[in-house]
Formats: sequence, C-alpha cells, structure tokens
Amino acid sequence: MMKKSPCIAGIWNCEVKVVRKEKRYTRMLLALLFLGLLLLTSCMNDKVKAPEDGNSPEQTADIVVGVERDHAPWFQMDKDSKAAGIYEDLFRELSQAGDFTYAFVEVDPAAARPALKAGTIHCYLGTLVPPTGETLGLWQSDVLFASALCLAVPRDSAITEPAGIKGKETAAVKGTPEERYASYLAGRYKALPVTFPGQRDVFRDVEQGVSAAAASDYACVKEKGEDYRILEVSDSIKNAHCLFTLKYNSQAKKLAKAIKKIKESGKLEEMKSSVPKP
Repeated sequence: MMKKSPCIAGIWNCEVKVVRKEKRYTRMLLALLFLGLLLLTSCMNDKVKAPEDGNSPEQTADIVVGVERDHAPWFQMDKDSKAAGIYEDLFRELSQAGDFTYAFVEVDPAAARPALKAGTIHCYLGTLVPPTGETLGLWQSDVLFASALCLAVPRDSAITEPAGIKGKETAAVKGTPEERYASYLAGRYKALPVTFPGQRDVFRDVEQGVSAAAASDYACVKEKGEDYRILEVSDSIKNAHCLFTLKYNSQAKKLAKAIKKIKESGKLEEMKSSVPKP
C-alpha cells in the first residue's frame, strides 16, 4: 500500500476535522430546530386548550351587576341556574341600548358598598339607603321601579292586625327602606325591629317562628302567594329600585345613557307595569 506523504496526510487530517466540525454543527442545528418545534407545538397546544379553561361570566362581562339573592320577583336563578326576574329583563334591554355585556353577582345589600369599592362588582341594582347620619357616597340612577312596603305574617300566624306585633320581633333587610319601615312600625306598635343580610334570611326567620312578622317589599310577599297574609301597606315609605356605582366612572356614564334610551323608547314603562301593586 502506498503511504501518504506528510503533506498529503496533513491535508487529509484537516479535511477530516472540517467534516467532523460540519457534522457537529449540523447535529446542533437539528437539535435546535427540534427544540423549536417542541416549543411551537407546546404554544399551539396551549392556545387550543385555552377555551376549555374559560373565564367566568363575571371576568368576561363589560359590567358586573350586584343583586340581592333569592329576591323574586326582582331577581332569582331559575331551575337551569339562569338569571330571571324583573332585574334580568331590565338589563337585557339596557345591554342592547348601551351595547355592553353584563353578568350578575349575588350580593347582600349590606355588602354592596364594600363590594363596589373593592371592585368585585361594577354596579349594584336594588334599594340601598345609607345608615342614619351618613351618605351613600355613590352615583345613583333615577328611580327605575317603585314598590310598596308592607307588614306581613305567615298564613297560620295568630296575629290578625298590625297592633298584634307589640312586644314581638319584626324582621327586615339591613341597609334598605325595609329597615326604616321596621323602625317606624316599632315606634308605632312598640315592636322590636331586627335586621338580616337579605330577604331570604328575613322570611326564613319568620317561618321558623323566631320573628313574628316581616317588614318587606310588597312584590316579594305577593310572590309567596298564599303562604303570607298582609296586615298593613306603608303609605309613606316605599322601595326605590335604582342602580348604584362609584361616582365618575365609565360604567355610570354607560348606564345613564342606556337608561335614557329605554325611557325614551317606552320599554321602561312597559316593565314598570309588571310590578305588583296593592
């Protein structure tokens, strides 16, 4: 076999080293390309999975509305866990007039102001009043609905007239006109006013026989049907259903414009006619 000259051998070794370097760089390049494909696939998978994760309606809605729970006919969740009632009808019209999406969050009236300040909700729809000597410090819409207040007892109660609540507890929702009505009844008939976070707590307490009567929204009592008897309807104190939100924010402006539109269209008057009256 012919031996390679030192010069040829040197050239041969250089060529081998160059080929080896090229192969090493090729492997590194292929590895980087493979890693890039893995990362790209991972990102694509994440994008595919994202809709499955989803966001809650509150997170995706333009306006999150706080409402009192179990407050029929004003608001309740139906058997399919969908919002129903007069408030839902109202916001369906407002959202179309104002071109925004909405979602409801159930909040006790006494917790409405803290929820607004914390940003948990954008607005509250209901009947708020400030504690004595305070102001709400919120933007408030015009009155959207007005409803009567009444004194009611369970159908099987032995109390047959308003004076029968003397010395007995009369339950009402804290932070609402019902609380003021209960205080008025207490002064007139020497009753004992007690307050609860929400309307469902009031009815539960009365039905358990702890409180003797409820100072409540007339429409809510009528929703109970034959389960309750109405002893008295208030002449002076009424429920004013309004929208409340923090002052000078974008939601207040949107809502005010939408309310104006449904007033001008006559749709608000149509909804008002559905509110039960004494």
